[in-house]
Amino acid sequence: MIFEFSIKADSSLVSKIAEEAESNESSFIKEFCDDILLQISKQTKELGEKIKEINLNYKYR
Repeated sequence: MIFEFSIKADSSLVSKIAEEAESNESSFIKEFCDDILLQISKQTKELGEKIKEINLNYKYR
């Protein structure tokens, strides 16, 4: 079964998820939080690369 969902994450939420990943005793919760953090990291990196590309293309306009 596949579930898809989206979240709006600010630095506070990311911090809370990271804390939960470190402190929770449940391996399921730890892995779930780690997966969420990995996806946030991936999306942030992709967004940063797109912003750099836009800046390079419109630098002199």
